[in-house]
Amino acid sequence: MAAVYALFHPIWLYSLSNPSGPGTSSSSASLDVDITIPVLFRISDISDLNFGNFTQTGASKITLDDDVCVYTNDSSGEYRITASGNGTASAFTLSKSGDESALLSYVVKWNAQSGTSGNFDLTAGVTYPSNLSGANTSSSSCLTGLSSTGNFQVSISVDDILGSNSGTYTGTLTINISAAV
Repeated sequence: MAAVYALFHPIWLYSLSNPSGPGTSSSSASLDVDITIPVLFRISDISDLNFGNFTQTGASKITLDDDVCVYTNDSSGEYRITASGNGTASAFTLSKSGDESALLSYVVKWNAQSGTSGNFDLTAGVTYPSNLSGANTSSSSCLTGLSSTGNFQVSISVDDILGSNSGTYTGTLTINISAAV
């Protein structure tokens, strides 16, 4: 019986690997290939904001802004936004180098298009309650279609600056783009 098994065993393996059977010159099989692509987002063309050395200009605040690209593969182009600072409870604060207890607060505004006209305040760590529209749906790098589809603005009160100790203040602002509801 062992001799019979040894004799037929290679043929059995060949039959499994070649469904057309022994003696044919080719074989083919079909299979399904699937992928599920979720709604994706990307924010790009974003730059650090450096206010440099403060010089009093008579204004009530100093402000910098940056046009950015918001992309989604959702054909509606809608999204939600949350901004967080690195302060306590995601507060928008800058801390003094060498003295983490010396803080300087800032305000963040967002616009769902380029430029600052029509922008609105964001609350630290809180998702803006309305869906926003206008994200680029053509190119994740915004090389085609709309190039700048959002703008963030950071302002620091001059009164707060004048009430702070001298030194360099730094912080991290995180902007999160997520699915519309």
